[in-house]
Amino acid sequence: MFLSNFLFFQGAGYFGSNVELVPLIHTWSLAVEEQFYLLYPLLLIMLYRFGIASIASLLVFITILSLCLSGFFSASMPDFSFYLLPARAWELFFGALAGIYLATNSGSARPLWLNNTVSSIGLALIVYAVLTFDSTTVFPGWAALIPVVGTVLIVLFAQPQTWVNSLLRLRPLVFIGLISYSAYLWHQPLFVFARLRSFDAPGAQ
Repeated sequence: MFLSNFLFFQGAGYFGSNVELVPLIHTWSLAVEEQFYLLYPLLLIMLYRFGIASIASLLVFITILSLCLSGFFSASMPDFSFYLLPARAWELFFGALAGIYLATNSGSARPLWLNNTVSSIGLALIVYAVLTFDSTTVFPGWAALIPVVGTVLIVLFAQPQTWVNSLLRLRPLVFIGLISYSAYLWHQPLFVFARLRSFDAPGAQ
């Protein structure tokens, strides 16, 4: 029913000490995504007759509202901001708005230096998040803007001629991309069962 995020919101908090022993806690994100994928098309159907400009304007408003919910409640109600769609929808709506932009604009008309510059900024934002975010980072909240905006900038500006596009097309990175979703689905159960099997932390092998 795509409701595991509600289950874990009510029980095993993602920030609790027992999260490392819950084998399917990572399915919360699948539930949030599926809830969005079920509701978003219905929203588009209802708004279709108003035209693309009205749709985009409403999506921007909903995105800002959801972002504010995430930003204001990540510190005081972290489980709400982490697990539930109202505070996570903005991340998905960033992608929806990027899709609308790509469907109505051609990035090939932009100068190469602009595509290179902005896509580089996008990559730098993601690398910054990877290297600096830790257990003390209030997340998702405002901090999540950094990797989300970075990803959108790469999607929109990493045209085939840019160095970022060439970098991300390297075989090792493509391979990681191809297996990343499967690895995400399997990693949590494997680590949990390894911890349950031994009192020691799982080793590299």
